[in-house]
Amino acid sequence: MLRRTAGLAVLAAAIGVAAPAHADEGSLYRGPAPRPGPDILYAAPVVAPQLTNAGVWRADPILVSGAMTGEAAAMSDLEAVKKALPATPVLANTGVKHETVADVLKVADGCIVGSSLKVDGNTWNAVDPERAEEFMRLVKGARKG
Repeated sequence: MLRRTAGLAVLAAAIGVAAPAHADEGSLYRGPAPRPGPDILYAAPVVAPQLTNAGVWRADPILVSGAMTGEAAAMSDLEAVKKALPATPVLANTGVKHETVADVLKVADGCIVGSSLKVDGNTWNAVDPERAEEFMRLVKGARKG
């Protein structure tokens, strides 16, 4: 087997097949200076403070979901999680609709909404500004009460 492998390597060299190059994983460019392109291409990535989960951005929410996208979480599940973790933000993650947002916000600290804000309530449609405005009116009403 060794003889066969060595023979293939010699054959590859003879017909001009290059061995695979091994790039340094730690750099975009390892050639002679100057590097191509602006220096910003080689700078460390910027980290948005909102993504650091520290300081005023500190959050450790628990998301409570229904069985699938668009299906509401059971109110009993939201209640159980909030009771078990009273100091932790609990968010309803799926299925919150105009008709249910007030009840959901009696238990949950917030919600993640998608389909309810879309044209005809269809997840694949564009956001309907009137539906979004109405939803936020209901949220504000629930927060006052």
